[in-house]
Amino acid sequence: MNKLLLAALIATLSLTFTNSVLAETPGNIASLCKKLWPGEKGQQSYCIKEKRNYQDWLKYNRKRVYANVDARLTIDQCIAKNKPDYRAAYDCVFDASWF
Repeated sequence: MNKLLLAALIATLSLTFTNSVLAETPGNIASLCKKLWPGEKGQQSYCIKEKRNYQDWLKYNRKRVYANVDARLTIDQCIAKNKPDYRAAYDCVFDASWF
């Protein structure tokens, strides 16, 4: 009974947490890149493209490992800790022991 209750709690928290973490607006990535590369439009564009590619990779892998609660929570925690720097979130996930 306790395992079922725990699984339901994790599922509820995961859905709540995921909606707030993955509901990212492109403006946050753009703001980060403008801050990292002030006055350099080409570098800003490349930075935005790179961060969005890493964001897409994280979303894809989160779907791929959905049944693995530990892996999914690792991805969610890395995104929450590093948002909007998805390159850092990717590094965090890649360094995790489950990967």
